[in-house]
Amino acid sequence: MINKKAQSAMEYLMTYGWAILVVLIALGALFYLGVFNPKTPNACTITAPFSCQDVKGVTGANGLTLRLGASGVNAITYTPATAIQVNGAACAITADGDGDALSPATTMKSSVVSVTCSPGLAVGQKFSGTVTFIYDTGSGVTHTVQGQFSGITE
Repeated sequence: MINKKAQSAMEYLMTYGWAILVVLIALGALFYLGVFNPKTPNACTITAPFSCQDVKGVTGANGLTLRLGASGVNAITYTPATAIQVNGAACAITADGDGDALSPATTMKSSVVSVTCSPGLAVGQKFSGTVTFIYDTGSGVTHTVQGQFSGITE
C-alpha cells in the first residue's frame, strides 16, 4: 500500500515537473527572441499644415534631427531655446534649414528641412519629446502647432 502511494506521488511530481520545464523553455525562447524587449520605432507626428517625415537621434552635437515641412503658411516662428523638448528638457535648435537657427524658419515654408538640436543622448537610449511652432497662413492670425516624436538613439 505504501508503494502505491509513493508511485502516485512520484507520477504527480513528474507530471508537474515536465509541465514546469516546458513553461521555462517557452519563456527562455521568448526572451531570446526579444518578445519582452520590443524595439521602439522612430516616429514623429505633427498636425497640418506641417508634416514630419522622420526623426533620428544620435550621440554628439546636433544629436536630434527632425525632417519637417509646411505648406500653405506665410510665416513660421519659434522660440529657439525651447521649441524642442526632449525627455522633458529644452533642446535649443541649432539649425532649421535656412542657415539661421534664430527663428523664423523661412525654408520650411517651401521644402522639407532638417531641424536639429543637441539633447545629449546616449546610444540605445529611448527619447521622446515635442516640437512647437507658431505660424500664420496670411490672415494675420497666428496659430500654435505642436508635434510629438520618439525613438531610440542610434
